Amino acid sequence: MKKSILLLLDCVVLLSLLSICLLLFSCSQKSGETDTTTAAGSEASGSEQDSATNPLSISDNLPLDLDFNGATIRVWGREVDNVFYTSNWEFTEEMTGEIFNDALYARELAVEDRLNVNIEKTLTTTSFDNAYKAVKAGDDSFDILFANAYDVAPQALEGIYVNLADFPHIDYNMPWWPDTIMKDVTINGKTYFVTGDITPSVLGFMNCIFFNKKLAADYDISGLYDLVFSGKWTFDKYAEAAKNMYKDLNGNGVVDSEDMFGVTTSDYYDVYFSAFEIPITTTSPDGSLNLALGEKFYEAYSKLREFSMDKSALPQDISNKGETVNYENDVKFFANGQILFFGGLVRFSDYFRAMKDDYGILTVPKWDENQAEYHTTSHANYSLVSVPVTVPSERYGMIGAVMEAMASEGYRTTTPAYFNSTLKDKYSRDEETLKVLDILRNGLEFQPVMIYYKSMGDILHLFRYSCYPQAQYNNMVSYYEKNLPVFQKAIDKFNKSFLQ
Repeated sequence: MKKSILLLLDCVVLLSLLSICLLLFSCSQKSGETDTTTAAGSEASGSEQDSATNPLSISDNLPLDLDFNGATIRVWGREVDNVFYTSNWEFTEEMTGEIFNDALYARELAVEDRLNVNIEKTLTTTSFDNAYKAVKAGDDSFDILFANAYDVAPQALEGIYVNLADFPHIDYNMPWWPDTIMKDVTINGKTYFVTGDITPSVLGFMNCIFFNKKLAADYDISGLYDLVFSGKWTFDKYAEAAKNMYKDLNGNGVVDSEDMFGVTTSDYYDVYFSAFEIPITTTSPDGSLNLALGEKFYEAYSKLREFSMDKSALPQDISNKGETVNYENDVKFFANGQILFFGGLVRFSDYFRAMKDDYGILTVPKWDENQAEYHTTSHANYSLVSVPVTVPSERYGMIGAVMEAMASEGYRTTTPAYFNSTLKDKYSRDEETLKVLDILRNGLEFQPVMIYYKSMGDILHLFRYSCYPQAQYNNMVSYYEKNLPVFQKAIDKFNKSFLQ
């Protein structure tokens, strides 16, 4: 059995090698610090230099003789819902010949074989709700939960998940646990959730900028990749390229859904807090959060407002048709060749497989050239992983080992396979886009409000209001000051929960 599993993993790895060198989840600092050991069932990894450049050579530090005697590990996870969770990100039931799917399948078998456990999966579209009800009822019915970050994070305030900060066998110094999210998930020494290579969903939901190469060429907009790679891809350059793109294609003299635009305006504006290095909160020595928005936020909002109200920006009343969120309409506009720039998520590339025009991916722009790095974040529909308080503590060792093994195996196999699978679209021929994805991945970051925002009084969505046409959103200074008591009350309640 073990030989067949390892052979299956070898096949998945070989299919991922073309993209793997570009796609280190932690070109960030950690990999060079990691001692490499021999993984169960594999040969020694080689030199320290290899471990710093090749994720296949980095092993976890789980004891080689771990054996849980066939025990069952109960996992509650997510099922495809055809809305936001449109593909399997953690588990799959069978081999299909598709690279990423088969890598997930192989990972599960490898972890079971290595640790001598049986992973029993229950996948639903409401894993977060089912888990909440079970824990509140005191039912010891699952060990590990994979759930939508948007829905599950607020549950942490009710104390229903175990603090994973010092959980057995989980080594947060390893590259499969990204620095930034571990820092921002942890409040006052409490880590109720983890994510990273244990679930590639965090990568698929990264914010990025798609651009139509044909429209860029037709309108003599060149050098976009050069701007990114030289560190000069700023918001001002982005806005300049998008302007003057509006064209009344149907000649009716009315701005409507049949016209051409320069850019979409959407709920994905939340990313600009990270992209512009604007912290929503700061952390006090006691671990409490303090609101930190000020002049740079107001200036950025004004720029976004001007940008979003320009004639070349696709109006919300056309793209959303009065709804709060309808990204599918923006996707259709871009796929139809009616928009130069589309601010979306990496996973949206799946929607462009049949797109006639060629396209590429750019980073979310910087605030200005003085900013050293590009940053992005993941939209809140990625998965967070947690352990319920109903689990007996004597099972912690097995649970931690399974989580660490899944994450480390994911780092070496499923994450590269995801990118390799995704990049089999037309833009996979675009070497520059591969480099951009690497930059996005290395610039992935979070802020506490981005994770726990449903408990924060909607403060994360303030940049979204810049693209809404209502007059109340013209002046953010007055809007913010008017709503500050609401935001402060939410922060105070949050702090009280975590400081107890």
